[in-house]
Amino acid sequence: MDLAPGAQEEVYFLIGQDADRQAAQALIQRFQNPHAVEAAWLATQALWAQLTSAVASKDIGDAM
Repeated sequence: MDLAPGAQEEVYFLIGQDADRQAAQALIQRFQNPHAVEAAWLATQALWAQLTSAVASKDIGDAM
């Protein structure tokens, strides 16, 4: 990829697997669409926010 000075481009890398070659190719096809990439990224962030919001730490100070 060549970029002119000051130019910008977004590049996505997809790493993964699926049940078989046909399913993996369907994923590749799906994520050719930048909107699908963005939607998946936002869904992943929301999932992790939900999962980690249940985890809390408490400062017990000098109790130990």
